[in-house]
Amino acid sequence: MQNDVTNAISTFEDRQKPEARARDEALSTEMGNSLVELIGIDRKTARVPAVAKYR
Repeated sequence: MQNDVTNAISTFEDRQKPEARARDEALSTEMGNSLVELIGIDRKTARVPAVAKYR
């Protein structure tokens, strides 16, 4: 049980971040802006690693 409590405490912030982001996005669209406009940071796309070139 102690391990469950410790795990729940350590992952609390990670579980709250998506909810907070959704709440912030909803509030910003309600005000007529997008969250990206307000913060100025766009989500970065995942970059595909280059294929290794061997001779």
